[in-house]
Amino acid sequence: YDGQDKLSLDPETLSWIALDNVALNVKFKLDADPSLLKIWQFHLKETTCVQALLRHLEKGKKTLLRTDPPSVKVTHHISSDWEVTLKCRAWGFYPAKISLIWLRDGEEQIQDTEYIETRPGGDGTFQKWIAVGMPFGNEEQYTCQVQHEGLPEPLSLKWEPQ
Repeated sequence: YDGQDKLSLDPETLSWIALDNVALNVKFKLDADPSLLKIWQFHLKETTCVQALLRHLEKGKKTLLRTDPPSVKVTHHISSDWEVTLKCRAWGFYPAKISLIWLRDGEEQIQDTEYIETRPGGDGTFQKWIAVGMPFGNEEQYTCQVQHEGLPEPLSLKWEPQ
């Protein structure tokens, strides 16, 4: 419960083990019905459980091992008469782990950055963005660097005026 084991079955002795006081009531009920133990014994020892797990892993292998590289775009937003924001968006990637950072003249820029945590894209992929604010005219000093296992090497993008 809540990420912690409460009850376990020792496969050697086929006895229930309560791991806290809350699980004692369940243990007593399970001990009172020996037919339940036979069902669990069959399920675990006769490999029904293991076979089902292996079957599900095999069927899901393509999904579990897939890597979709991100699509990435840098956009330009005017914040005021003297300040702009560059936003680096990555979307359509899988798995969720990704790194987006801003580099200013090759050095990681942490100050004046804002980002969102990686979130679902609604189609089985993920999305994330990071933004950095700066004085107007300094945009060429900034590069967005993206690292993801779907990319053969880190991707570096600058804002391109249209």
